[in-house]
Amino acid sequence: MGSSKKPKQVFTPEELHALDLALMGALATAKELGADPKALEGALRRRLVAIARAGVTDPQALQNKALKSMNVDKLAR
Repeated sequence: MGSSKKPKQVFTPEELHALDLALMGALATAKELGADPKALEGALRRRLVAIARAGVTDPQALQNKALKSMNVDKLAR
């Protein structure tokens, strides 16, 4: 049996701001590692939203989880 908790469908303005901060930080980190941030932006956005839907709201935690789940450090040149 699965969880009865439904994923979040609507974000508050504060949560959207946290997502924006997380995206900016993740793109900056990707660039620092030598990865192409433009090539990763769409995938990072989707991953951040999925993580936020699961209940993570802290921008730094969102950023870290997204980067780790996408193995950005292994994508870097």
